[in-house]
Amino acid sequence: MKASVFFFCVFLALFSTINVQAQKDFGLWTGIDGKLILSKQIQLGAVVQMRFKDNVNLRSESFISPYLTYDPFKHFKVGLDYRFSNNWDDGYISENRHRITLDLGFKKLLGLFNIKSRFNFNSRLRYVGESRIGDVNSHYLRGRIKLSYNLPKTKIEPHISSELFYHFNDQFSFTDNQVIANHRFNKYRFRAGLAIPVAKQHVIRVFYIIQKEIGGPKTDYIGGLTYRFRWKL
Repeated sequence: MKASVFFFCVFLALFSTINVQAQKDFGLWTGIDGKLILSKQIQLGAVVQMRFKDNVNLRSESFISPYLTYDPFKHFKVGLDYRFSNNWDDGYISENRHRITLDLGFKKLLGLFNIKSRFNFNSRLRYVGESRIGDVNSHYLRGRIKLSYNLPKTKIEPHISSELFYHFNDQFSFTDNQVIANHRFNKYRFRAGLAIPVAKQHVIRVFYIIQKEIGGPKTDYIGGLTYRFRWKL
């Protein structure tokens, strides 16, 4: 019961910012995530998503992202995906981008200590390499920690997470004979969400994100809705 109250307070604090901050820049992410379970260790899938910005008035990005995950051990997983996206910088003119992501995930960490709990603690380290025509390629490291909780007498799972972005070659400085690249932590993200099963192997995910630029004025407030389904061979 105490855990339910804790998650309720977190959701109330985050979602209460929507009415205040939507006047500035509220975004919306919607998508579908389909996964084929080949075995207990290997899964194939694809995500299709559309994103909006400027209080959902302008398109921000649409993409398709096939992925592969491999779970060699109970508490460890590896993921690889490719993303092809169309990005609209001003809402009307688009450009294509390509992105490769490599994930190292550590899951059900409480089980390492033989702790039986409705809480589930996961962590993830993600490498991102993104290319775009006429620009320097972007390379990121992203570290995330996530805490979820299975509500008693239901399969609904609320979660909260935080993520920190480290950008290689984020800023450049120029001298007479060289170009110096600066690497830095450039943004962080807080997320709260719910996973709501609607049928066997079918889940609706709703979430809210606050994303802040480090050393800059930009803050994004994003609501999201994803439909996920699975097939088993």
